[in-house]
Amino acid sequence: MRGEASAAQPFSLISLSSDHIMIDAVKKAENESAMVIRLHEYAGIRGSVELTTGIQIKGWRECDLLERPEVEDVKTDPIVLTFKPYEIKTIMLWK
Repeated sequence: MRGEASAAQPFSLISLSSDHIMIDAVKKAENESAMVIRLHEYAGIRGSVELTTGIQIKGWRECDLLERPEVEDVKTDPIVLTFKPYEIKTIMLWK
């Protein structure tokens, strides 16, 4: 029908495949045109998590808490991280 608003589709900026990982922060990178996501494992469980985003990303890589790269290569494959118990991880995404 004309003039009626359509129902909004649900949108999630970031979704996680594991329930023992929590997102602590999503922010703009300090020194780059990128987005930073900080996560931690809170249940004392080892395991992997896959992140899916509601936006198209060109690449990602792990970095330390000060946003320095832990590896130089920017990955384009799905975002899968392996956590040790209580571990904190930071990743940088480019769109």
